Amino acid sequence: MEKIYKILERNKLEGFYNQFVQLGIESIQDFVDGVTDEDLHNMSFTKVQKNRYKNMIDEIQRFGAGPLQKGSTKSLQAYRLYYSFPKCPERREILDMDPQNTIDDLILRISILENLSKQMTVCLFTAEGMPLTDDPFFNTWSLKDRHIENGSELYVIFTPKENLRGSPTIPQQNDIRNEGQDTVFCHVMLKGRYEIQVDLAHDTLIQLRGRLSKESGIPPHVLYLKDYEWNVSEPLFNLGINEDTDLHFSLSSFHDDQAEINEFCQSDITPSVKQTEKGLSVFFSTLNAIRCKNVGEGFKKVNAYIRKISGCNALAQSLYQIICQNMTGTRVQKIAIVEGLYYLFRELLPSLTKRSDDRIIEDIDVFEYAPVCWAYLLSQAKNESTERESYASISMKAQSTNQRFSEPVCVPGVPEVFERMYVLDIIKEGGKIPNCSELNLKETSFKKATNVEKILLSLPPFMDYYLYWTGYDGTSPNSSFNINSEKTFSQMKVEVENYSHLIITPPLQLKNVGIDGPRLVLLSNEKVGMYMEKDKMTPQNISVFDPLAGKSVTVNIDELANTLRDVRDDLTFKVTKTPKEAIVVLFDSSSSMGEECFDEDCKMKRIDAIKEIFDSFSNRCMAYNFDQVICLVKFDSSVKTLHTFTETVETFKEYVHKLEPQGCTLLYDALNHGCQELLQIRERFPDCKCRIICLTDGNHFGSNSDPVVTAIKLMDSKVVVDAVIIGKVDNTVLHGISNVTGGCCFKPETSRAALQLFEMETVLSMELRKEKKKYDISSINHVSDLNMFDTCGYDVKPEVKLPPQIHKKVTMTENALKKKIMESKSGRFLEKDKRILEELKNLHCDPHPFCTVLPSESDF
Repeated sequence: MEKIYKILERNKLEGFYNQFVQLGIESIQDFVDGVTDEDLHNMSFTKVQKNRYKNMIDEIQRFGAGPLQKGSTKSLQAYRLYYSFPKCPERREILDMDPQNTIDDLILRISILENLSKQMTVCLFTAEGMPLTDDPFFNTWSLKDRHIENGSELYVIFTPKENLRGSPTIPQQNDIRNEGQDTVFCHVMLKGRYEIQVDLAHDTLIQLRGRLSKESGIPPHVLYLKDYEWNVSEPLFNLGINEDTDLHFSLSSFHDDQAEINEFCQSDITPSVKQTEKGLSVFFSTLNAIRCKNVGEGFKKVNAYIRKISGCNALAQSLYQIICQNMTGTRVQKIAIVEGLYYLFRELLPSLTKRSDDRIIEDIDVFEYAPVCWAYLLSQAKNESTERESYASISMKAQSTNQRFSEPVCVPGVPEVFERMYVLDIIKEGGKIPNCSELNLKETSFKKATNVEKILLSLPPFMDYYLYWTGYDGTSPNSSFNINSEKTFSQMKVEVENYSHLIITPPLQLKNVGIDGPRLVLLSNEKVGMYMEKDKMTPQNISVFDPLAGKSVTVNIDELANTLRDVRDDLTFKVTKTPKEAIVVLFDSSSSMGEECFDEDCKMKRIDAIKEIFDSFSNRCMAYNFDQVICLVKFDSSVKTLHTFTETVETFKEYVHKLEPQGCTLLYDALNHGCQELLQIRERFPDCKCRIICLTDGNHFGSNSDPVVTAIKLMDSKVVVDAVIIGKVDNTVLHGISNVTGGCCFKPETSRAALQLFEMETVLSMELRKEKKKYDISSINHVSDLNMFDTCGYDVKPEVKLPPQIHKKVTMTENALKKKIMESKSGRFLEKDKRILEELKNLHCDPHPFCTVLPSESDF
């Protein structure tokens, strides 16, 4: 019944859906068999609606959904096509079409079968991966003329209609007449020879083309005159055209296009699954970097690997052209790359249904991780066989004329393809073609070179040759983007470090000698470009390709570093975005951590408890994907950094789980060490907030650092200390240090309470935390000044900082808020969302009983 509604909707008749159902319509076939003119009259169809209904019936019969036409039973039964598409488990069959149906008919047929929305359309490829639907003019040609044979297997990629260019709208000129005192012969590509009457002394090329269009039925914008420079004002005679001249016209809707390879890496394709602006910039910048760095035959292994795991020959063919051959592709090939790589990357990255670790990457964020996916593909493909990566170069130009083919033909015994007119001229003059097996060559001797003609009708004029993949064995692909990544996400992220062109490079590092392009560089916190080269005259200026703007821009390195607030001049700290917060996690592994914690019912050791707490912390940080860098430090009889600052905390667990309780407790030395680590981050990212999270049992023994001096240093450095104390010890000094630095000190009584701490977003990140009372450094002189336990005890949860827009009176129902939250990037209620909802329920400023005063929608 859905198909019935879809076809009615397509013809703007969906308002009659219920009436047709009541009439007994159960299938599309029933429209042809069971609806009469009287039925339409009874439904109160207007004349316009009756015309729409008639067009709908024509459409149904045209696509074989209705009864067969007389005399066509044999051909309709014999002709069938097959198609598949990404994530399609098995190929689909199309029956009851006719070779006289057009490519447009086939596109519409597939759209109906797959229930595509009005916003989506179909791009067609051959089974080998050649694009078929770039030119809207040739899409009006029949399947027979486009050499889509019976039993052909096609590949389909769905994409938003906005990605495809349509034919320009040309006003019809009814006053054109094929009249004139002079005759000019016009040869039109694959359409034959036409006699056009003109006045050579006065008529222009515009008038000649208009008359040729009238005579041939071909739209004028598709006709492109070869061998002559287009001039709209000069008379034909002045251009050297006379009655002895044969004019040759090629056919193309976009013959003026001169595509540059950099333009191919411009972000002008809208993926069917929406991506962030940053994601699009990352995707196209990375694609461009891969193209520049991996150009040549070395990429064949990667291409073979992509072909194997995706089963998408259209994607592999397009990548081979632009990377191995450094050759620009067509619009439809670019769509194949964008849509194909989305499916591929989505399968490689962790999701709600396919989790390789605790990270979940939402669909909208997939392209932001393009460097991670490419690093995985490059590393996995090192041992891949290229046995099937064989290509034949097929020229679109005749060797004899060095002109693009108009009518390619083959002569017996000669592998070379010739232009038909060239062979006819040789026959007329009694000449011979070397190696031809027929001594007396006749017009009936040669045949169409259908393989070349098929490519000629599929590729735009700027492509002089096509690399035809010869490795296709006629079988359907074994895989259709059903991929199980062999590595976890954290392992994939580590792979990126092996490829300099996939790392976000700090602007100031680009000043260094020997730093060559391509490199990825942040142009803003929400946009990535591809660094190409330095300006030789002014080294502080660099040339960067901005994929969102579609052009190269000159950027001042110093100004960019200041804008990003990233003054790193090396890769000591590797980040993909400027961090808003840096955290040092201090992990207590002293001997006292071997004792039991919490109450008698919980026999867990303290060190095992904080290992669970740390796991909860790292899992939540991965899930929320905060703009953070985190460092891991353990302390017992010594203080040691186990892992320096990184965005990837998955590997931290390996270090934490190996720790065993031993030695004394250098608590204040650890706080000093953490402060020093954070100051290094602050030097490189001046606006980064710095925090220490101390996981301990509260004992301290053996520190060389004075707690008062340590507290003053932390306050002066603006480092916030959060402490989580597990056990029975009340460390009033650590409690005081947390409070004077603006942090919190927690002492959960149960394991469940401890784990719930790290379900609070205000514990995971300070971004939404309300600032605590600030203490003056001069007020801290003695250890007793840190003892404020009597005035402020342990914290239960940090106070929430409400957004400044909280008092803006914008009415929204509670259900609308919930819907807004559920449509958010995460797709689930976050702690801050639940907290805002709870807070706002108390603000009954609107008289309506089901409304609450909420922030405006833009604030979410």
